Amino acid sequence: MPESIPDPVAAALDEIRGRGYHNGETGAMAHRLSDAAVIDVPRLLAALDGVLAQHQRGRIVILGALCSRHEAHRHFSITSVEAASVVACQECAATVYDSCTGCGPQVRLDSCPARTAISAALLGERST
Repeated sequence: MPESIPDPVAAALDEIRGRGYHNGETGAMAHRLSDAAVIDVPRLLAALDGVLAQHQRGRIVILGALCSRHEAHRHFSITSVEAASVVACQECAATVYDSCTGCGPQVRLDSCPARTAISAALLGERST
């Protein structure tokens, strides 16, 4: 299983959940919402969770030439430490990246259109 790395999208969603949205005042941190919003906010968060569950870090992909020491890495799942050793290797001429589980091995996780769009909307980043 891949190592855990900080995910700003997950952190933003957790922050939203932690605000304590309620219909009426229930404490100093509670945010007052209409009846409809009390129903809609959890549903919208669940929808985002559903989309993001399909677009997580997948298999590490290696494209290009590998040296004899690393050539077996192409045929089985490798860890991020092993991937870093390929990237650092002077003899390997390969591109190494984490794929997106939802988009497939041809799409880098950091280029996933779903994650990019959600990140842009939640974090105020420009979608590309």
